[in-house]
This record gives sequence, C-alpha cells and structure tokens, in this order.
Amino acid sequence: MTAYLARRLILALFTIWVITVLTFVIIELPAGDTADAVMNNLMDQGSTSYSPEVAENLRRYLGLDQPQYIRYFKWMANLLQGDPGLVRNRRKIEATVANAQRMLELIEEHGSFHAYLRTIEDLPYHDRVKALTSEFDHLGRTGAFVFLHCVNEPTP
Repeated sequence: MTAYLARRLILALFTIWVITVLTFVIIELPAGDTADAVMNNLMDQGSTSYSPEVAENLRRYLGLDQPQYIRYFKWMANLLQGDPGLVRNRRKIEATVANAQRMLELIEEHGSFHAYLRTIEDLPYHDRVKALTSEFDHLGRTGAFVFLHCVNEPTP
C-alpha cells in the first residue's frame, strides 16, 4: 500500500511539473516578446520615441533579458508563493510607456513635473484631478488622489 501511494505521489508531482512547464511554454510561445509588441504598437501609433535603448530597458524591466529557464524558475517561485508578479498586460505596459513619455514632455515643457503641478495648484481639487487624469492613461480619481497625497499636495 505504501509503495502504491508513493508511486501515485511521484506521478502526481510529475504531472503537476509537466503542466507548469506546458503553461509556461504557452505563455512564452508567441513570436517576439512583450517589449517588441509594445514598441511595434507605439511605432504604429506614430510615436517617434522608439529607440533600441528604450526597447532594451523595457526588456530588462520585464525580465525578458534573462534565459528562459531562469524566468521559469522565477515564475514557479512566484506561483508557489501565490504572487503572480508583474502582470504583463499589453495595455498596461503600453500605458506605462505612454505615461513615461508624457511625463518627459511635461518636464521638457515646464522644466520639472513640480513646476507643472504649480500650474494647476490654483484649481479646485476636482479640477486638478481631472487635469491629471486627462494627461495620463489609465490614471483614475483614486490614483490621482494617492499621487497628490504622496507628493504633499492638498487633498480632501
């Protein structure tokens, strides 16, 4: 009976391992990587800020510069800890890149982001939130509130 249970346990562990490897391979299967997809999409939208350095920095940030077996073991460690890690949602990554570009534009236009905030400080709180949420993709009222609070701007 013990030998039977041991065989079943080993077979179950092997089956789970095969399923995780197949899942990881399916996730990694599409041609190119997330950084290529984001950069191609930005170029399709007419963005001129594409450069090999930007693509490489995004690849490094997402951990795509590491060998697949390292990414698999990190993915498994996060899976076992119940942490999905960075969600590689294309729209979120595109919004992050677009927001970083917008931030650089605001810094170039005003000298600093702090100087930009000074241009909207006389507005009522709700108008400041509206101004911020209209400047940045996927930034909602709660995110704007948290941001303003963290940078010691007046909040209700």
